[in-house]
Amino acid sequence: IIESKRVNPLLSKIESHISEAKASKGKDDRARLNAGNKLKIASKPLLSSLKAIIGESDTRYQIVADKVSQEILQCSIDYYNDTSDLDSPAKALSLCEFAKTIAIGGAAKQRCIENYEVIKKAFENMPPIEVAKEAKEIDSIFVWYRKQKKTSANGLELLQKTRDSLISIKEKV
Repeated sequence: IIESKRVNPLLSKIESHISEAKASKGKDDRARLNAGNKLKIASKPLLSSLKAIIGESDTRYQIVADKVSQEILQCSIDYYNDTSDLDSPAKALSLCEFAKTIAIGGAAKQRCIENYEVIKKAFENMPPIEVAKEAKEIDSIFVWYRKQKKTSANGLELLQKTRDSLISIKEKV
């Protein structure tokens, strides 16, 4: 009886926070990032308390921990996929890392690991923040160039379009 009076309110609070995060689905990228961070902050002490009371091996804990993990991960993925923020991999990676640490079930852990690796790779390949704008401009020019015929005229146009960005990067670095 005492356990259920302590456990059920914790489970209810966690489920409520998960529902709040899910409600941000379909909104803009910032809403998903904020929802993921809010769920992370709110759930951390609740999961810790729940774990202390019933233990990590309890099915109720495992289910709710995986639900939190998967919603935080989904917020991270949605933000990463939908944003144009230059430092999106860094912000998304933080949520992925947390989701990975609380996932318990095999499928939940595997999904966290796979997505963490994708976002970690993007994070490691990020240009320095001081030249991120220019790097993004160059990337968009390369997208255009890949669709063009490979002629010397198009190659020259590629160089002309990237010139200012490349000079800016050189000056900053």
